[in-house]
Parts: sequence; structure tokens; C-alpha cells
Amino acid sequence: MTLPLHTLDVLCPMHAAVSGSGHIRRTGPTLAKLRLDGLVGRRFLEVFEVQRPRGLKSMSALLNAAGRKLHLRLRDTPQTALKAVLVPDGAGGGVVNFSFGISLVEAVSEYALTNHDFDPTD
Repeated sequence: MTLPLHTLDVLCPMHAAVSGSGHIRRTGPTLAKLRLDGLVGRRFLEVFEVQRPRGLKSMSALLNAAGRKLHLRLRDTPQTALKAVLVPDGAGGGVVNFSFGISLVEAVSEYALTNHDFDPTD
């Protein structure tokens, strides 16, 4: 079953849909606020540095880590730390759902986020 993308915007406002080639196809509204110059069309691994698990330097390696907790950091300033999990989309790519983890307070301040930027259960 494929969920409509607007469903992901509500359930996972910090998601990125990534193609099999590693390009970001779509982002949720909160993730889009982290980089106002845009993320769509950019290569996921050029935007995000995977810190753990180590050695994930290709889209195929990232897909092989599906379901595992990822520790990431934005490569450019501010280098916000993020936690994430990738779920394959059945079409060769995947959907990555992000969270701020313990850096939530800093992120709310840095990006002027409000309650509307998070899923309703947060």
C-alpha cells in the first residue's frame, strides 16, 4: 500500500523521499524549513553526513541499513544533528523519517519551529 504524500506530511513532517539514485524527491514541511534554499533534487548523501552506522557512503549501503537507527548531521552550517530511520519504498528508493533527538531545544530556536512543525502526537 502506498500512502498519499500529504499523509506523510501530517504523520512524518520531517521526512524525505529519496530515489534509488540517491536524489531527494520530496520533503516534509518541517524538514524543508531546515534548508530554505531547498533540498529537492540534491543528493541525500551530499546534504546529510551519516555518522552511525559508519561506512554508509552510497545509496545502496543506506538502503541496506533500512530499519536501523541512523545518526546524521547536516553537512553545511548549522550542522544540526538528527536521528532517522529509512524504510524502502518498494520502487528502489526509500522514505527517511527524521527527528531531532536531544537537540530538539536547539533546533526549535535555530529554525523558529512551532507545535505545527511536528507530528500531532509529539
